[in-house]
Amino acid sequence: NGERFPNGGAWQPGGDGCDASSTCSRTTLKWRPGGWGSEGRHKGFTSANAKGQKGKRHWSLNSRIAIAASFLLFIAGAAWFFTGGRWQEDRLYRTSYSEVADYTLPDGTVVSLNANSSLELLGDWKKEQQREVKLEGEANFKVTKKEATKAKFFVQTNGPDIEVLGTQCNVKTLEGRTLVMLEEGKIKLIAKNSVQEPKIMKEGQLADYQPKKKLIRSDIEPAKYRLWLQGYFSVDELSFSQVIEEVERVYGVKVEVEAAKSQERSAAKGALPTQNLDELKLTFETLYNVAITQKEDTLY
Repeated sequence: NGERFPNGGAWQPGGDGCDASSTCSRTTLKWRPGGWGSEGRHKGFTSANAKGQKGKRHWSLNSRIAIAASFLLFIAGAAWFFTGGRWQEDRLYRTSYSEVADYTLPDGTVVSLNANSSLELLGDWKKEQQREVKLEGEANFKVTKKEATKAKFFVQTNGPDIEVLGTQCNVKTLEGRTLVMLEEGKIKLIAKNSVQEPKIMKEGQLADYQPKKKLIRSDIEPAKYRLWLQGYFSVDELSFSQVIEEVERVYGVKVEVEAAKSQERSAAKGALPTQNLDELKLTFETLYNVAITQKEDTLY
């Protein structure tokens, strides 16, 4: 007990009820630095221990920083995902099934997107030398004129490219078909990969572009082509199969119809709702004199 060691320290008895005269096990002894003026060695011992504690705290701080950084990256990624990939400035606008939404583009142009549609901004709009968008689905444009810069406004479709010279038009892109209805101003239709001269449309005209058919009509009722802005679409000029395609596109459902019955159905007059599936089924049954059943996402 109390034996000194060459480095100037000693084992000192300690613990509950243990003093210098007691018989204590080595596990109850405490190390007491000191002796022979070993202050320097004592400081070195304390410094080494403190350094270990400091290193432990430093690691803990790094861990917290790493966790915070990971959390911020997660939040940023989630924000990017749930905004459809938009970052700082909107570049892509989308609507889901049965949804109609209005958007204001960076230049002030107002766009209404029909259900299951998307609009992508192309190029650098900040320079405002040319404004260009790519449309899939259907949209109504109220284009803001740029008198100072004379910046043009182009709409890319799967059919012709459209230069909007006026202020308002409706554009609908389908597989193999593009419908353009001009409400106000002028439109220039530019056919892709063609040597044909661009065609200029006038107010109240409808352009129907198909691979083997390009037609511009003047005998239309413009209100029918923007009826979707009120939550309906006109079936007046659609075949039964085209109506089925539109229902599938707008609602994201599958419609199963026997081929024979599909051919028997004649065209109807009226409109079908685009934002309420139950209402659609009732109206569809009335217009076409059919009975509809639904199983999950399929209509029969």
